[in-house]
Amino acid sequence: QKLQQERARLEGIIEGTNVGTWEWNVQTGEAVYNERWAQILGYTLEEISPVSIQTWLRFAHPDDLKTSGELLERHFKGDLDAYDFESRMKHRDGHWVWVLDRGKVISWTEDGKPRMMMGTHQDITARKRAEEDLIESNRRLEATTAQANRMAIEAGIANRAKSEFLANMSHEIRTPMNGVMGMLRLLTETPLNSEQRHFAETAKGSAD
Repeated sequence: QKLQQERARLEGIIEGTNVGTWEWNVQTGEAVYNERWAQILGYTLEEISPVSIQTWLRFAHPDDLKTSGELLERHFKGDLDAYDFESRMKHRDGHWVWVLDRGKVISWTEDGKPRMMMGTHQDITARKRAEEDLIESNRRLEATTAQANRMAIEAGIANRAKSEFLANMSHEIRTPMNGVMGMLRLLTETPLNSEQRHFAETAKGSAD
């Protein structure tokens, strides 16, 4: 009765956490999955039965198998206390779901090889999509910032060019105009008839 109560308690905890569970005999390849494990992939457990380690391999993303295998070997050798990997699994509808795959060897053979391993599958697709959206937003922000910096640099160059142009133009105009105004002043001090004086004073006024 105590065993039944403990099993019911554990089943309640597992159901409450909404995670898939798996048990794997590393030596024989036999495996046991719960209903939630299948639901994450859009199936019922009955639809994917009978199950084995090949079931997991069939749904796993090919690009993730190498890293997954390396992590398992490191765990088997004792380099890692547990197996922990974020992998992609093929959903029934054809898209990929992200799963946090965690597990640990709980028993070993007499010659030190892993025998039984148990773990969980947790659907983290929503979290991964949020991370991808954040990365894309940051990428766009960085691109916008870089463009703004380029525009600011270009605006600074343009302003410097404008200032230099105006300074040069001011110098180029002021120098000869001083000569024009000086000559007109001298001209008005010479004997002129009324028409000539009118012309000279008009030119001097314009120059001023």
